[in-house]
Amino acid sequence: MEEGLELATLQTRISRRVCDKEYVKSDLVIPRDLVQKLNWSDDQTVDFRPYGGNKLLLIPTERKQTPVKRAFETFAAAVIRVLTENPQGLTWSRIRELGRLEQATPNPVWVYRMENEHGLHRTRDGKTLQVLWRLDQQTE
Repeated sequence: MEEGLELATLQTRISRRVCDKEYVKSDLVIPRDLVQKLNWSDDQTVDFRPYGGNKLLLIPTERKQTPVKRAFETFAAAVIRVLTENPQGLTWSRIRELGRLEQATPNPVWVYRMENEHGLHRTRDGKTLQVLWRLDQQTE
């Protein structure tokens, strides 16, 4: 081995079997001290490119930021705040806009939970045929 070179290990394993076909996965294990020297984090993403025949160039990349999913409690608080400020009731589009909610459609499990836990009612307006969301105290 040349001086200054570090060894990495290629580990190959069967990731799954489908019918009579085996799918293999290979992992490149890089020594911990080298990862620390490179200042890589544990969740470092790396692009790679073959070059010079049998060599592999590793290129560290920035991890893509995935949007944090809004928890039910935050969602419910935003919906309740908006509906409390608008007792006449609102459509989902308007609630989403005023509550600064990101999802295009509400999570059906969360809506069902809000109906049970927070007294949410959804009714169709007879004139506009829009579905209006209201809280219990607003339906009277």
